[in-house]
Amino acid sequence: MCKNKYFLFLAISIVILLLNSGFAYAALEIRDYPTIPGLISPSACTGRDCLSVFIAYWFGLLIYLAGALALISFTIGAVSLIASAENPSARGEAIDRIKGAILGLVLTIASFVIIHTINPTLITPALAPLPGVDGVFYTNGSENKPAPIAEADTANIPAGYNRLVYICNSGPALLVWQFPKTDFRDEDDYPNTNVQRLECNKGGITVSGGSFRMAFETPGVYYYLKESCSGFMSDVNLSSGQLEAPFKDKVKSIKIINNIPNNVRYVAIFHDNDDNTKAGPCTAPLLINDINKSDACLAGIPVSSSVDIFNWNAKTPETSGQGVDFYSEPWGQSIGARAGKYSLDKSVIKNYWNDSAQKLTFDYTKVNRPDKYKQLYPNFSQHPGSININGSYLAVLNASSGQERYCQVFSKSINNLNEIEFIATKNKIDTINILPIK
Repeated sequence: MCKNKYFLFLAISIVILLLNSGFAYAALEIRDYPTIPGLISPSACTGRDCLSVFIAYWFGLLIYLAGALALISFTIGAVSLIASAENPSARGEAIDRIKGAILGLVLTIASFVIIHTINPTLITPALAPLPGVDGVFYTNGSENKPAPIAEADTANIPAGYNRLVYICNSGPALLVWQFPKTDFRDEDDYPNTNVQRLECNKGGITVSGGSFRMAFETPGVYYYLKESCSGFMSDVNLSSGQLEAPFKDKVKSIKIINNIPNNVRYVAIFHDNDDNTKAGPCTAPLLINDINKSDACLAGIPVSSSVDIFNWNAKTPETSGQGVDFYSEPWGQSIGARAGKYSLDKSVIKNYWNDSAQKLTFDYTKVNRPDKYKQLYPNFSQHPGSININGSYLAVLNASSGQERYCQVFSKSINNLNEIEFIATKNKIDTINILPIK
């Protein structure tokens, strides 16, 4: 009875861990899962559909382990039965062990059948369809079979079903990564990995190579290892931070996909620093100038250690706030009559403002400062003190040195510019970018 309690406690603990999303997502960070026949390794997956792959992998692995333990117990019982010919008590225990092992094996097989009957995706997850999407299938030309989100070994594909088709009434395009080796492997920087785009009900893709994985193309920013948005590409990116391999320091071009119907547009700024909040070499804000255009490829990315990605409020910029104030002194908004001020109104910013910092000429009316002070520091470029962001705006301070662009990005008010890295490293503000964001 005690032993059964331990087994029950262990089973409940495993279920709780699997159902705990924090544990599941933490475990997804592990990249070296062993390859097990019939199971899709979580190592294959990046993106939104990884949790289903992870759960399916561990359900399958637990069923394998339960079956193995039942066989081991059966073997031990059989050996004990043979050795206990003269010992009735030991013989009874051996028979009980054999019965328990057989029962465990039957329950394991039954659990697999029941789970597969209730929800087959727990055993072999397929690409979850989005609204209006019927699904992705293997086809032999006349018959279709559901395709999984990823296949670690294309030798597992049913014979003759070597083509993928995307059947739907409407829906986003499908991205298919085809790797030359099994287990989603290639050489460094993935020179031989082919990424293809398949639109709804338009043709198909012949499966080649050793493995593949898929994802739906959704709005956001995609990185490429080659110019003109070609070669190996990333999954969709929506947040700021340090880039990971193989894209760190190697991004050559990006594709921005906007969601025009929902008024969602993206802007990206790449940095040479691992920390995107620090000052350093950077790109200009990368965005699609035509606010009604849904996607575009932007090339020539000179630095790519980290990135800032924001939701650019290009269509309704007046809803972002009142504008941005520039002061000649730190804490300019608080000290009032002791700081010169220049107000950049939202009607001037519109959906994008970019100009020289020298044009931000301070208003010293009613400011208690000597005339000499006002003459020495006529504008924001000469004496930057603080910036007050009245709403949701992106402020990019820039300095140029030859062909290199140096910047620091802010989305909140800066009370003392003398303390920020950009000014502390003796950079003079040449230009400023202001963008309304959401």
